[in-house]
Amino acid sequence: MIRSLLTARRFAPLFWCQFFAAFNDNFLKNALLFLILWGAIGAGNHGGEPPHAANALITLAGAIFILPFFLLSAIGGEMADRYDKARLCQRIKLVEIAVAVLAVVGFLLQSIPILFVALFAFGTLSALFGPVKYGILPDQLQAEALPTANALVEGATFLAIIGGTAAGGFVSTLPHGRLVLAGTVLVFALASWACARLIPQTGEAAPDLRIERNIFASTFSLVAHLRDERRIWWVALANAWFWLVGAIALGLLPGLIKLSLGADRQTATLALLLFCVGIAVGSLLAARLTGGRAKLMPSVIGTALVGVFLLDLARVTLGVKDHPNLTAHVFTDLVLISISGGLLAVPTFAALQAWAKPDHRARIVAGANVIGAGAMAIGAILTAALLGTGLAVPVIFGLLGIACLLVAVWMLATLPSTLTQPKEAAMDMTVFEATARAARIHGKNRVAAEDATSGTITYKRLLLGAAILGRKLSPLSAPGEAVGVLMPNANATMALVLGLISSGRVPTMLNFTAGAANLLHACKAAKVRSIVTSRAFIQKGELEKLIQGLEASPDGEQLRIVYLEDVRKQIGTVDKLRGLLQGNRPMAKRRADDTAAIVFTSGSEGVPKGVAISHRNMLANIAQVATVIEFNSSDKIFNVLPMFHSFGLTAGVVLPLYYGVQVFQYPSPLHYKTIPDLIRKTGATALIGTDTFLAGYARQAKPDDFRTLRYVVAGAEPVKAATRALYQDKFGIQLLEGYGVTETGPVLALNTPTFSRIGTVGQMLPDIEMRLDPVPGIAEGGRLVVRGPNIMLGYLRVDAPGVIEPLPEGWHDTGDIVTIDADGYITIKGRAKRFAKLGGEMISLQVVDMLAAELWPEAVSVAAAIPDARKGERIILFTEQVDADRASFLTFARAQGATELTVPAEIRVIAAVPVLGSGKVDFAGVQRLALSTVASGQAA
Repeated sequence: MIRSLLTARRFAPLFWCQFFAAFNDNFLKNALLFLILWGAIGAGNHGGEPPHAANALITLAGAIFILPFFLLSAIGGEMADRYDKARLCQRIKLVEIAVAVLAVVGFLLQSIPILFVALFAFGTLSALFGPVKYGILPDQLQAEALPTANALVEGATFLAIIGGTAAGGFVSTLPHGRLVLAGTVLVFALASWACARLIPQTGEAAPDLRIERNIFASTFSLVAHLRDERRIWWVALANAWFWLVGAIALGLLPGLIKLSLGADRQTATLALLLFCVGIAVGSLLAARLTGGRAKLMPSVIGTALVGVFLLDLARVTLGVKDHPNLTAHVFTDLVLISISGGLLAVPTFAALQAWAKPDHRARIVAGANVIGAGAMAIGAILTAALLGTGLAVPVIFGLLGIACLLVAVWMLATLPSTLTQPKEAAMDMTVFEATARAARIHGKNRVAAEDATSGTITYKRLLLGAAILGRKLSPLSAPGEAVGVLMPNANATMALVLGLISSGRVPTMLNFTAGAANLLHACKAAKVRSIVTSRAFIQKGELEKLIQGLEASPDGEQLRIVYLEDVRKQIGTVDKLRGLLQGNRPMAKRRADDTAAIVFTSGSEGVPKGVAISHRNMLANIAQVATVIEFNSSDKIFNVLPMFHSFGLTAGVVLPLYYGVQVFQYPSPLHYKTIPDLIRKTGATALIGTDTFLAGYARQAKPDDFRTLRYVVAGAEPVKAATRALYQDKFGIQLLEGYGVTETGPVLALNTPTFSRIGTVGQMLPDIEMRLDPVPGIAEGGRLVVRGPNIMLGYLRVDAPGVIEPLPEGWHDTGDIVTIDADGYITIKGRAKRFAKLGGEMISLQVVDMLAAELWPEAVSVAAAIPDARKGERIILFTEQVDADRASFLTFARAQGATELTVPAEIRVIAAVPVLGSGKVDFAGVQRLALSTVASGQAA
């Protein structure tokens, strides 16, 4: 991501603009530092004033530079929200050229008063530029790019300090050093202004905002506004602590080096260089650890480590004078302190930007700058006072180290939740546009996906393939019409889906395991006239009879079967050139609320219904998932769930493409021996599947096969205790159970590594409303009804082809009976249709299933309810356990404290429980099997 950011138009000009500006700020400040310490006051030039006098004057210089941040940051924030940030930046940098001329005069005359005035002016411009610099990043970049962008900005800031320090330290020793110093300030001011002119315009975030001319009123109002939201106030204080510690350490460091090591200005310069390099390294490390998320624990750890290393630095330098043998130890401490400081800074500022509202973002940043400036000013005044009393520099470092440890304890005790609401702006686009945007952010040459047949595919090739296929297939249908997709998990399928979306068509994902009859119903409901598939896939999957059944449609209108192999033969040079020219632009303009894809309910309880999912639905759902699951661009998802499964499409295609996470597409979840070996070879870090599939992989896998997995997420059916224990004991992996339905995009709730409760499906994702409707006969819990941006547009039914049936006021009835505890954890009691009424009592068939799964963990078991003349209904359990009997079940149920009503009236052993292609039990098939036993007189 670093390379793509540094070459991106939306980041590179700003990066270099702030780099040159930071160079000038710190160059002037550090050049003045050396002028004071080794020039006008140092070396006895003014009667040999004591060293603490020089240190006091240096600290005063720091305070003068910081004062404008305290006074003017609020005005800067208001201006940045009111006006276009890019234009404001350009004007600030133009004025900076005039200030640079003043600094030139100061250097030429070697006048400390003039340089102090220039320093104050540079501080003023920096105070106005700060809210622009940080506030503009979320306008230009996606949220997941903010930590890396902030790391680059922070790293560049301190690398600029390196340049300034080196110039101030080494150039000042040259015969004509003053001329070089003066020229450098002017050249870098001009360079900063030139880069500012290239920054893309952002527009006005709050065009009606009135600028408060009273700087004190605006400052206090801004700080008060920060306190309105606890977590923003927390990160502002944490970030202020970083600047406080950094300012004090940098201000005192040259004096410490001179007095404790007896070193010259070159050694002091080297110490400052190492300190700044460490900050840059720590910033990039923090970006890596946060993985594109607002994660604050690295800040806590960084603060504690700063305290530890500051105390060690104080220990080795206290009472020591002119001891060059300590240089290596001191320098090591400095590097470790600075790296730890980078860990503190980047996560806090990334969180601040991510959580601030767009029309208040610059003011939030400005408020944080005010808090930081105030803390730095207080620290500077206190340090100057301590130095004025003759207190040794190592003692001050030790006190600062103790303070850091205390602050780290406070941070840990008050750590706010990093859970964020998904950003609406991130959803206001199509899936194709989101993929194209990801290609710009993560790099067109980044590998987007991989499959077992064609290998890897980059974003560039994927989008090129989408452009070509979208154009070649567009004659099959009119814009907005549904086109059937009968394909396995593969790179080609991803390109096909994106191509159809780009051309304004609606990819309709067909379940090739559902049988011709169900697929014909699906095609009728969605008004599909053409189906795109692959001959190789049909042959390998032995689906020839399925194709014949589709071609023999009894509805009069013949379904057209289009093979990708035939389409590829028609692709020529002109098509490829047109695809290249198309680039990342969609061929047809679509809205975020248009239908992105049609998937179908599993059919586990009857005839599948079409589910129309919009682009916003999909992007909202992956944004909701991203707020609770930490992943980054180094992750790789191993996707075995077919793309006709809504989870396989959303989490296995859209999510990795959007967030720059590589995905390995595997065509069949049933290859239990092959998949574990492939997970090891591909280095996958995340695996998604159903309990049935995951249990099968775990039984076949060697312990080393899953060593790279960070997340294993199970959904679509309840997770058995045996499966959970198998992953924990054999691989040391915590199985994360989630919940959702096809209609919800599909994820509703999820356990996470941090917030998890066994037996539940986790807590509801952000930005989802829910209610529990009472169900007669069920005292605990209720029927879960949900509403949110991830919920489908509506159903498509056979009796109204092509017509989307909207949801009443946006609410969707999941059909699941659930309970929710005080902490928000959701427990699924069962499907409303999977409750049996026995003598007036409502018994969940899912409870029966789970008891059977615990008793016979190696077998698949499922219960069904059939009519009973005496009790109303009774339960039959079908199981693959060959020695299963009712007596064993009864004994086990009693031992578990379960009511005897959960014990099936009959247990029947069968060769295989009916299962759908998605891995879920075919409850409709089980129910038909149960009813057939009654009809045939076999049920007792």
